[in-house]
Amino acid sequence: LVLAPEHPLTLELAAPRKREEVLAYVEAAKRKTEMERQAEGREKTGVFLGAYAVNPATGERIPIWTADYVLYAYGTGAIMAVPAHDQRDYEFAVRHGLPVRKVIERPGEPLPEPLERAYEEPGIMVNSGPFDGTESEEGKRKVIAWLEEKGVGRGRVTYRLRDWLISRQRYWGTPIPMVHCQACGVVPVPEEELPVLLPDLKDVEDIRPKGKSPLEAHPEFYETTCPKCGGPARRDTDTMDTFFDSSWYYLRYTDPHNDRLPFDPQKANAWMPVDQYIGGVEHAVLHLLYSRFFTKFLHDLGLVAVEEPFQGLFTQGMVLAWTDFGPVEVEGNTVRLPEPTRIRLEIPERELALEDVRKMGAELRPHEDGTLHLWKPAVMSKSKGNGVMVGPFVREQGADIARITILFAAPPENEMVWTEEGVQGGWRFLNRIYRRVAEDREALLQTSEVFQAEALEGEDRELYGKLHETLKKVTEDLEALRFNTAIAALMEFLNALYEYRKDRPVTPVYRTALRYYLQMLFPFAPHLAEELWHWFWPDSLFQAGWPELDEKALEKDLVEVAVQVNGRVRGTIQIPKDAPLEVARAEALKVRNVKAHLEGKEVVKEIYVPGKILNLVVRG
Repeated sequence: LVLAPEHPLTLELAAPRKREEVLAYVEAAKRKTEMERQAEGREKTGVFLGAYAVNPATGERIPIWTADYVLYAYGTGAIMAVPAHDQRDYEFAVRHGLPVRKVIERPGEPLPEPLERAYEEPGIMVNSGPFDGTESEEGKRKVIAWLEEKGVGRGRVTYRLRDWLISRQRYWGTPIPMVHCQACGVVPVPEEELPVLLPDLKDVEDIRPKGKSPLEAHPEFYETTCPKCGGPARRDTDTMDTFFDSSWYYLRYTDPHNDRLPFDPQKANAWMPVDQYIGGVEHAVLHLLYSRFFTKFLHDLGLVAVEEPFQGLFTQGMVLAWTDFGPVEVEGNTVRLPEPTRIRLEIPERELALEDVRKMGAELRPHEDGTLHLWKPAVMSKSKGNGVMVGPFVREQGADIARITILFAAPPENEMVWTEEGVQGGWRFLNRIYRRVAEDREALLQTSEVFQAEALEGEDRELYGKLHETLKKVTEDLEALRFNTAIAALMEFLNALYEYRKDRPVTPVYRTALRYYLQMLFPFAPHLAEELWHWFWPDSLFQAGWPELDEKALEKDLVEVAVQVNGRVRGTIQIPKDAPLEVARAEALKVRNVKAHLEGKEVVKEIYVPGKILNLVVRG
């Protein structure tokens, strides 16, 4: 059983020996936002209260914990954890050594033992007494009915909807179009007077909050007349939460110059829905929820045809950086955490084993004052002081290196750790590109791109084929948002360009390869690509478009064919894709391992599938 830290029973049930630890955890939880507490992939912390509850269905004693991934404002603020079938509960149980009991079995293929992650799909109930063998969806209804019959529980639908306070005491935001009149009360601004515009404030001190809305210091904004009675009135000086605007901006994009309506429904219907929504994982709850709410509301009003605003959702991972969490004391295999270090780590334990430090992805590093500090990757933030200042970095290294560092480090849906090694890797890659083009600049200017692809031979043909293999790979990876593997393909093709130039001069096919290369590089390192492009072509890469794939170039002259003896692979051969059996047999007999397995045996049958396999059936 897990209680939210804010739950009144959390401190009430805490055993005297655990009260200090529980109180420290509750105070730490209060300093976190709901978004931080609900973030996916975050380590599940918690403290055992030293108390137990009784399961009304089985009579079993259950330990009571408090954990900040449980929210007091949602439901009852207390959950009966199901570690085998809820991923957050699973991560919590594994982190704290609690039992993971399977009560739903996967149909057809049994779940592994022990579970590697929570099984959250429907299945068949097991380890559930009289409900064993029941389909889980039906089982939910039966268990609720059983608990109600015994008088120990009842079913209830819980909604997570809450009121949304949209007013903010800041300058940036849409003014709330309401007027406060002593005689008439709160009066809406008439439609013909909309929009209410912010005053043009130049001085940053006029914009800076001072405990109340900055607009309260500007009577030229708030002094007005009541639209109803014409008497003196005061504009509302609060502005709307910026989420109120960003929740429907995509609809305004369909008709941005309309000065009569937010958007023309016909134009919105022609463009909507949005093909791809990309945002941080923190947006997957708040902004996505608000946007869907606005769209459904506008749909009900008949202003948009779609009910859902986005066709695809992609949440990119967070950028982490190695962070100093403070000093620790090490004695033997034990790492003691002083209170400030423990609070920064957001964990209840005051001592850790060295192995636990390693498992949490942390390192112990010597500090300049002679002590050991615990370092661990953490999300970049101002509060942790682990961010990289964009301005100085761009001035020193350039924006392209920042882009390459982030995009190459990991798949975009995963977290990535920003390191100096990653920055240097990006620097070396881009500098190799620059050197390759710079060294060949004069020769490239003297070379045309006129050649017949089908007439290419040798290294020219090989380079042309590799070029189109790379183009196909990069194109597909871009469409699938696999940026790290697209960059890896560009790195590999750069090696091919260097290898080509060891033995060959600058040729038309080489110049074409470099042109394609700059076009493929452009989405990832636009500044370098554009600069190098202008050495040879007058237009911009923005106008150049994407290279055209030559499907014929992907056809291989030679293919790898597996050679089997009695159905078992004993080697491979490289032969023309349409080579006859005689050629395949002759090449197979040159393979040492194949010869060894044929020695002293009679080949009684040959099974040959051109371009794929040669199976020699033998006896003796």
